[in-house]
Amino acid sequence: MQRLTSKCKWGCILIILMLCIALYYDTEINGQGLFEASATGKLLTNAGLLPHLQKGCHGVMVAIARAIKYVNPYILIVTQMVENLWQQLVTDAGNIYECFKGSFAGNWTVNIGVFDQYAPNLSQKLKSFAADAMGSYNETASVMEDSFNQILLFAGQYNKEFNKKVDEYAQRKMF
Repeated sequence: MQRLTSKCKWGCILIILMLCIALYYDTEINGQGLFEASATGKLLTNAGLLPHLQKGCHGVMVAIARAIKYVNPYILIVTQMVENLWQQLVTDAGNIYECFKGSFAGNWTVNIGVFDQYAPNLSQKLKSFAADAMGSYNETASVMEDSFNQILLFAGQYNKEFNKKVDEYAQRKMF
């Protein structure tokens, strides 16, 4: 048997993705959101294949739900680890900023005076640039922290809803 190359694997994934998009488009446009009313759904119904397809999809969804229930504790551990790592990175960036801010504020005026001998008003331009950069960093840090907190809240709510659906499917019988 021949081995599948990576191009062939990606080609298969692309074809499946295009088919899914076409089915979604057909369902939304031709079937007004109902698969049975779409052109593909009507064709499968006339051929007698739609009940078998629905049964197979139901079995796959139940199996996926049971797999997710098995893997879910590990996903929560990894999610918590990523959240802790992100918070540690933000804290470290803030600490580095504060460290350099103190050193920068103390030595800046002494060292920058040398440049005024060679280029007049360069020290004022550099000071204004540094002040703007510090202000921009403070604004960016506060916006990032607020955005990250909102993302965590949304992810928590989505995870609750998702787990309700998974619980519902995991309880069902396969066939």
